[in-house]
Amino acid sequence: MAWLIKRIAKNPLYHLNTRILLIIHCGGIFVHCLDRLFLHSSDLYNWHVAMYKTSSCDIISTSERCFGLRLFLNIGMFVAIYTMPTLVVERCIATSRVATYQTNRTAWTWLLMLQTCLATWFLGLIYSQTTFGGTTVYCIAAREAVPFNMLLAFSMSIIVQTVSYSGFRYLVYKNKKLKYHLQNRGSALTKRYQVEESLRSLETISLPIHMMYIFEVFHSLSSFLFLNFNALMTRPWYYFLMELSACLPEYALAFFIAFVLQEKKLQRKGRNSLRKEMEVNPDNYFDQYKKVWTSGQS
Repeated sequence: MAWLIKRIAKNPLYHLNTRILLIIHCGGIFVHCLDRLFLHSSDLYNWHVAMYKTSSCDIISTSERCFGLRLFLNIGMFVAIYTMPTLVVERCIATSRVATYQTNRTAWTWLLMLQTCLATWFLGLIYSQTTFGGTTVYCIAAREAVPFNMLLAFSMSIIVQTVSYSGFRYLVYKNKKLKYHLQNRGSALTKRYQVEESLRSLETISLPIHMMYIFEVFHSLSSFLFLNFNALMTRPWYYFLMELSACLPEYALAFFIAFVLQEKKLQRKGRNSLRKEMEVNPDNYFDQYKKVWTSGQS
């Protein structure tokens, strides 16, 4: 994941705001996976080592320990999950301010605040029923009591992600239409370059966006169903299925592979496009320059 963060940070084809949001997404995945590894490693140590050195009652977790261990795990996951809405908003700003967005270097700050608010809202609903001072057999934030707040959180999360995904599809259509319009009108090269950059960024993050949407809908919908019907399950099966629904480590591996493959595909596409452009009749270039010059003087 560190290698991917470095690759994104050094890629000049992404706008600065896009790069920062993608790095934050990778950072959230990294925090989640690191905390999850520590959580399950400590549980395995307790059950296979510590239990034979002390009483088995001593390895039962306190509510405070569970809260501390699961907190950063969930923070990382929901920061990563709510990257998609902020990416879509960022590309929406780039589309609406195509003439000046190239110089924008500050939008990521308030987009990060929006992402933080969304993640905090979700975590607040999940942890609103948390109590301290007791013990728990297994560390998990989703209680079997099916509190209304948690069901509301998962429902709203699906809605937010679906609206964001629909917005992404609309932005792809809007930028393609804008590109065609600017080419026919012979607009300034800076505008046309910004639209090209926006389309390239949208195409690059297209596969990750689809993956984010599938993961989040699967996670929220399965968690909603498991919470709603937990009375029909044994407690071990409930814990197993809830952990299975939070498949962020598997998503992280798929995201890494898909992102790199998508970048290489676009690089090949760019080289092929450049080769075709070089093979075009040179008179076409003069016609294009003449159109730009004429529109610039009118």
